[in-house]
Amino acid sequence: MVVAYLLPAVRVMVTKKLISQYGMRPAEAARKMEVTPAAITHYMKGSRGGSTIEALATSRKIQKAVSEIAEELSKKNVDMALVLSKLCQACRALRAEGLLCALHGELVPSLETSGCTICK
Repeated sequence: MVVAYLLPAVRVMVTKKLISQYGMRPAEAARKMEVTPAAITHYMKGSRGGSTIEALATSRKIQKAVSEIAEELSKKNVDMALVLSKLCQACRALRAEGLLCALHGELVPSLETSGCTICK
């Protein structure tokens, strides 16, 4: 769930912020994020992350985490441990706010009727 949906969506949001707010070229953003330039191209075209981005955009905590990740990645000497910590915070916020529940419900319809409370 996190790898297939959350990470691509967060990467899209961070990529867009690095390019628009920090003026990075796509190749530089790719290097900082430790992904391929092709991945950045996909992120910018919107072919990854899709509807998950819309759900994430509603969360102030996610927006804050994305901003903090982009800010750290914009520095000359990036603290990747801090970046990963912020990413973990984003995941916890998603669970706490119930944003993953809707996605889980779409992917595993039987959860809708099971009374699942794993994320809460």
